[in-house]
Amino acid sequence: NTTTFAVANGFLFEPFPYKDQDRLVLISEIHAKSTDDEWSSPGNFLDYKRRSTAFVSLIGYNIVPANLTGGDQPERVRLVKMSPETFAVLGQSPSLGRDFEEREGVAGAGNVLILTHSFWQRYFAGDRSVLGKTVLLDGKSFDIVGVMSEHFDFLPADVDLFTPTNWEDRSSDRERGLLVMGRLKDGRTPEEAEAEIASIADQLAS
Repeated sequence: NTTTFAVANGFLFEPFPYKDQDRLVLISEIHAKSTDDEWSSPGNFLDYKRRSTAFVSLIGYNIVPANLTGGDQPERVRLVKMSPETFAVLGQSPSLGRDFEEREGVAGAGNVLILTHSFWQRYFAGDRSVLGKTVLLDGKSFDIVGVMSEHFDFLPADVDLFTPTNWEDRSSDRERGLLVMGRLKDGRTPEEAEAEIASIADQLAS
């Protein structure tokens, strides 16, 4: 019930603080063997992104648990792995530090993090010198480059950290679990985008 209300509250009563929210769409997949909507896979997402023409940009992300060390105490966190242009597509940017760069989404380019405002306050006590600090996530080093605004909200809520990936290292992965969002081009409708994505999905099924 809590999750359902959070989504309904955000979209129906208190819209998320995203630029031109009516141009943003979520893409889910319906399978022949199930009536339930499901998220996409890295491979499908990359195929949609390469072949579709209805969007200014398509982004993909998922949320994974991770163990954070390097602060005062270790903590289990919710890490968002996402396309590096995600914040730009949402029309948002960090209030402290900088956004991700496209090159940082490439596997092996170096690990960077942006923090949610609430996590920054709770774990780092709002310390502005957190930029450039290195922490460990599951034993791997990550450099903190930014902190989001306290007014920024994400779907789903209650995440802690963000890190960029372009998903190219998982292009052959068809296991679903990726949330896909797109910003429509001017003049294109959600119905046109849905028809185009459905056509691409049919090609992939074949």
